[in-house]
Amino acid sequence: MRGFRKAGWALFVLVLHHTVAAQGFPEKPIRVIVPFPPGGGADIVVRAFAPSMAEQLGKQVIVDNRPGGSGIIGMELGAKAAPDGHTLVIGITGTLAINPTVFPKLPYDPIESYAAISLAAVGPNVLVVHPSLPARNIRELVALAKQQPGSISYASSGTGGAPHLAGELLKYMAKIDIVHIPYKGAAPATVDVVGGHVQMMFAGLGAALPHIKSGKLRALGVAGPRPSCRRSRRSRNTCRGSTPKRGSECWRRTVRRTR
Repeated sequence: MRGFRKAGWALFVLVLHHTVAAQGFPEKPIRVIVPFPPGGGADIVVRAFAPSMAEQLGKQVIVDNRPGGSGIIGMELGAKAAPDGHTLVIGITGTLAINPTVFPKLPYDPIESYAAISLAAVGPNVLVVHPSLPARNIRELVALAKQQPGSISYASSGTGGAPHLAGELLKYMAKIDIVHIPYKGAAPATVDVVGGHVQMMFAGLGAALPHIKSGKLRALGVAGPRPSCRRSRRSRNTCRGSTPKRGSECWRRTVRRTR
């Protein structure tokens, strides 16, 4: 997990409040709910630590992807699970910090419904574009968007998530007109940007890096106060700049049901 911690993001492991760790725990397989589709940043991190977790606990660890509703569907499912410690939920910036401020009514409370277990990973979002877009840095992207207002679209993992807000922040700061297209998770959003159906997106560095290395995506900058791409020659060359003045990081934590 050291590599994931260095890479960025932030993932929190959550579990229900008032869970009693009885002698002989666990008594059955552990379910880890990921409120997003397979292939996204949260899913990648969970599947990285699940095998060692299963080995240490002596029980199977089941990764249960429940995407939809900006992570609300999976978080609600976790909040209604039995508080016996056998159900964990992956909480991210969007589900724990952003959703409560964006959506007036949520079927879960990030404080009352869950208790944090561990911060699993923290990292920046990287601005990537399809190679067909004639912009090789953020300055050129802004200039292109101003020349063609409303013609450039950006994907996100869902309304209200960190990638969505990062796009809106860029839109506000650069005074450009770009169109938001939300998806049910980072993985399907990335697929459509790689396929050229959408021109750009802010993506977690871990999930985007393979596509950057292969040349299927071009990285223009890191949504943070300083450059963060240091893993390959290609990523160093394309991620040299950072978006000005403001940062956009995504953290992921494991949590448990509270009661």
